[in-house]
Amino acid sequence: MVYYQCMTEVQPLTDGQLIQAVIAGDANAYGQLMARYEAKFLRFATTIVHDEDDAVDVVQDAFIKIYQNLRLFDQNRQFSSWAYRIVRNVGLNFLRSRKRTFFGEAAELVLGNLASLMSPELEFAGIELRERVESALKGLPASYREPLQLHFLQEQSYKEISDKLAIPIGTVGTRINRAKAMFRQLWIRNRLVLD
Repeated sequence: MVYYQCMTEVQPLTDGQLIQAVIAGDANAYGQLMARYEAKFLRFATTIVHDEDDAVDVVQDAFIKIYQNLRLFDQNRQFSSWAYRIVRNVGLNFLRSRKRTFFGEAAELVLGNLASLMSPELEFAGIELRERVESALKGLPASYREPLQLHFLQEQSYKEISDKLAIPIGTVGTRINRAKAMFRQLWIRNRLVLD
């Protein structure tokens, strides 16, 4: 890793410093940048493509696009938001090309936060509940499902979601609230409520 000396403490380089080093031709700096974000990008990509193996491919493609476009990055902005947007776009393009519609791991992740969306007694329903959650999530349009997943699964703030999806903060809140209401309606309409 590339470090700089600050008083008596050794501190890792910031994203901006690593970007400058990459632009200057330091390949090791890009490796550090990738290592810093790889796990986060994999989690995020998995919520989009719903398959860990496909998410790995999406992240690899995204890292290539990030590298190719790094000189275009506006360093007055936050690198992570810009990079997440690239991961999101690569993931959506992947889905369009493969026409994937399944949810896999995302439904399991929703279970941990289901109490926020539904009544507390639903937490104990087990595997059958996972299938019910998947069914309700499939009914949500992507424009509502994405902010909901980012907020409840990735624990992102409205500001972070706004940056990643390139939509106003107010729109993020509106979409999350509508997504929760739509989720509840689908849950009830499909007779997914437990007696």
